[in-house]
Amino acid sequence: MDHDIIIIGAGPAGLSFARLLADTGMSILLIEKQKESILAKPDYDGREIALTHLSYKIMTETGMWGRIADKDISLIKDAKVLNGTLDSPLFFDHRKSGKENLGFMISNHHIRRAAYEVVKPYKNIKLMTGEEVSGVSTDATSGTITLKSGKELTASLVVSADSRFSATRRMMGISTDMRDFGRTCIVCKVKLDREHDDTAYECFFYDRTLAVLPLKGKYCSVVTTIATKDAHLVLDQTPEEFGDEITNRMEGRFGNMSLDTELFPYPLVGTYADKFYANRYALMG
Repeated sequence: MDHDIIIIGAGPAGLSFARLLADTGMSILLIEKQKESILAKPDYDGREIALTHLSYKIMTETGMWGRIADKDISLIKDAKVLNGTLDSPLFFDHRKSGKENLGFMISNHHIRRAAYEVVKPYKNIKLMTGEEVSGVSTDATSGTITLKSGKELTASLVVSADSRFSATRRMMGISTDMRDFGRTCIVCKVKLDREHDDTAYECFFYDRTLAVLPLKGKYCSVVTTIATKDAHLVLDQTPEEFGDEITNRMEGRFGNMSLDTELFPYPLVGTYADKFYANRYALMG
């Protein structure tokens, strides 16, 4: 047997799983098609991730939280949900939760970098980057991975953590229910003229959904969810047009809102695997 566990995919899920098992001393191999330089220094992709207190606990236990600078960690203290207009919001008060805040905001590229950094020092965890998997099979005693180069590797357990569209899951014959919502999420970072008071807004307008999520200083993450056929109405706007529109939609409560990054579109597609395990195989992430 080459390894105790082979994990396919070195994103936050795969890396975090490897770190949680690192102290067992088991031999763990992570296979990732991206180059290691990208794992070590991921590009900003527009996604600011809302994290729960459970996420905070796990990231603290793995050492990931300590790898992220305080200036890059934002708080969500309260939240307001609005339907149709900005009147009469449903209000979530952090004081009723018994905690100092409802959650946290951290940029995806900081999470990815931290996950890589906490795994890298362990001698029993090996990273194989720039490699693609062409085949996965298992039997009663082991799992076998075949790389595109033709090389075969074996382990007691194979774990797929290669995204919701996992190719290796399909190789194992595990099907999914998939729902394409026909909508696109467009994310970006926006600069504000006024304080946001660490409050998140989820606005269900009649033509689109607009989330305004607090970031450190006078900044926020804006997530526009719109029918894919209409996404061009947002993506084709100039930075000035985009800023003016969201300023007007939020009725000026943050003062002038100006685009601070490019716009990043992501398709809104949901997947759910019919099962999450098979013989000598597990699916996660």
